[in-house]
This record gives sequence, C-alpha cells and structure tokens, in this order.
Amino acid sequence: MFAEEGQLLEVLKRQCSNAPLRYRKYQRDLLDALAQILMIERVNRTAPSNVVQQIEGKCEALAELVLRGNAAETKE
Repeated sequence: MFAEEGQLLEVLKRQCSNAPLRYRKYQRDLLDALAQILMIERVNRTAPSNVVQQIEGKCEALAELVLRGNAAETKE
C-alpha cells in the first residue's frame, strides 16, 4: 500500500509542476494541499471521520491562498 502512495505522490508532483502558475508558490501549495488530502484519506481508513468536511476545508484553504497570492502579485 505504501508503494502505491509513493507512486501516486510522484504522479501528483509531475502534474502539479505542469499546473498553470497562478502565483509564485502555487505549484508547491497545490502539492501540499493534495498531500494533506491523501493523509486525511489514509487516517480515515483506520479511524473513520467526516472526510468530506476535512477535504472541503483543505480546498477552501487552497482557494484562499490562490486569492491572496494573486492579490499580492498584482500589487507588485
């Protein structure tokens, strides 16, 4: 199972590096958010919880970073 997760992270890394750059740290922030979502899913396998709510929170946090990143770069 860990090998599959490692392979998945490698694919996500490649895909994130190809994502359009919305602000300077966007690709890193995107990968970080995806890694956190994978961790939520992994923890959920052993201790079921409200995954949807947690993932929505990560998506909202990434959206906030995008908005702040775009705003900061337009000021420069």
